[in-house]
Amino acid sequence: MIFKSFHIVLIQIVIIIIVLFPVEHLSTIKWITSYLFLFAILKSSNKVSPITWLMGIWNIIFINAYSGIIIYHSSFNHSALFYLLCTLFIFALGYFLPNKTNTTAILASNFKSNLTKNESKLITILSYFSIIGGIFIFIDIVVLSGGSISNFSALRLLMSDRDVSIYGQLAAIFLAGSFPALITLILFEYKKQTFLLISVMALAIGSIVTAGRQNIFQIFLICILAVLIKYRYNLKFKINWATRFLSFIVVGLVITYLIILSLTRDISSMDKNKMIGYANTNNLTYSEDFKKLSNAIPIEASNFIADFTFYFSEEIIVYSDAFKHNRYPIVNIDFLQFFPFFERQLHKLGLRENTLEYRMKNLWKKNYQSSVFNSAWGTSVLFLLKCFGYIGGLIVVFLHGLFSQYIFRSFTICPCFSTTLALVANNLILFYTAITPITQEISFMFFMFLSFFILFRKKIRT
Repeated sequence: MIFKSFHIVLIQIVIIIIVLFPVEHLSTIKWITSYLFLFAILKSSNKVSPITWLMGIWNIIFINAYSGIIIYHSSFNHSALFYLLCTLFIFALGYFLPNKTNTTAILASNFKSNLTKNESKLITILSYFSIIGGIFIFIDIVVLSGGSISNFSALRLLMSDRDVSIYGQLAAIFLAGSFPALITLILFEYKKQTFLLISVMALAIGSIVTAGRQNIFQIFLICILAVLIKYRYNLKFKINWATRFLSFIVVGLVITYLIILSLTRDISSMDKNKMIGYANTNNLTYSEDFKKLSNAIPIEASNFIADFTFYFSEEIIVYSDAFKHNRYPIVNIDFLQFFPFFERQLHKLGLRENTLEYRMKNLWKKNYQSSVFNSAWGTSVLFLLKCFGYIGGLIVVFLHGLFSQYIFRSFTICPCFSTTLALVANNLILFYTAITPITQEISFMFFMFLSFFILFRKKIRT
């Protein structure tokens, strides 16, 4: 086991050397080689562990941002990079410190795929709520606000300029039930499988009528993690034909939606090459060898790579600019920026000066004119600095490392409904640290609180 850990660390060092080694005109080779080594790390790791999900996404961000395929003209702040690496190290310290025994070597003989009577009732109730939430969001956007799902650009403008009605607020809360419904559909035995799928569809509908992608992306991540758990424990139980048929239809519709959204969003209608679009609308250029690769492959593949490399790299550039232009306290306590739903409620009561929407519209564009601006994401580390300060942020990260180890040990010792929900919620939180706090998504936030509440009630001894 020690050799295996050393092997993973060694591959990680190789990735860093490859990415940072200055070689002109070979950025594409560096990019591809780095991903080959990253796949070697992921293959050697416990694929459901929190540390794997954390390091996996951060490697993707670093490889895309520093391999040289994208040249960001905003200079990177080395102090920002140092603090970022400190947060990852401190998390790992908190994660591995309490691990007196080899967690990865412990594997329960049976995954408890049977739900208790109370768990089945809970899933049924949550699924009903999520379906109601899907109906509410449709009423809010299409009926009350006059939105049209045939025009996604207009929908995006509508979402940015409107006040959310009571239907929209309730929908965001109720749709939290779609997450445990999806996990149950894949991993646990539940008779009404089609009912669960309809519940998950409600969350997808929420994305479609708001011309968004995050809920669908979260569904995609949960499916990946759930399938990895299923293979790890060799779970085998049948999905009825009706659910399978409906699943194929849903997947087809979602893929069609994403393709249409991708073609109508972010770039002008006059320019169908996304690399050109991103270069024209952001402070960046692409390397010559990477542009040659783009021209040699079909435009659909080129646009997919452009989306992937841009949306999973610009966060660290935005974070660096924010770090460079702002001063942050040593210690601070203001956790509400991680939970804008509660922040907005306090603002309505006159107990909070500004909200996330205010900061996005005013502060961001005022301060960072030299950086990437069409996306306001700046990693969760930026929010750590704002909310807790330099030292306070490191303390919070250390505590999250301890908590993540507790969740993973609980799941490993007793893989059941409660521990699975908590593991999925926490792994997604860690994945989104490289993007933006996922707790800003109201539906996921309530799913997270529910998952951790159920876990603590279980009282598993680790």
